[in-house]
This record gives sequence, C-alpha cells and structure tokens, in this order.
Amino acid sequence: MAKNAELLATAGDASASRDYLLAYQKAVLFTLYQDGLLEQNQLEQSIKKLEQQFRTST
Repeated sequence: MAKNAELLATAGDASASRDYLLAYQKAVLFTLYQDGLLEQNQLEQSIKKLEQQFRTST
C-alpha cells in the first residue's frame, strides 16, 4: 500500500517572508487558471483580494 508523503524535518529558518507567501499564493491561483479551474475574471479578482489583504495586514 502506498504511503502518504510526510515532512520529517526542516533545515534553517522555516519561516517565510510575506513577499514569498504572496508570490506563492499568486502562483497557485495562476496554476488553477492554467488547469482550467478558474476563469480569467476569477483569477484577476482573486489576485486583487490577495493584494488588498497583503496591504492591509500587519
């Protein structure tokens, strides 16, 4: 039986910067768009919401 992947350990600083997280979230949205799971207007609206959250978060 196949085993699920699991994270065993991390090395170095495991925290991610806010800029990295924003870029990662945009990349996920773009991948969903490329796979046909989001329409262009959904992609654009989602990116706008992410950027608004990014600007307003502390």
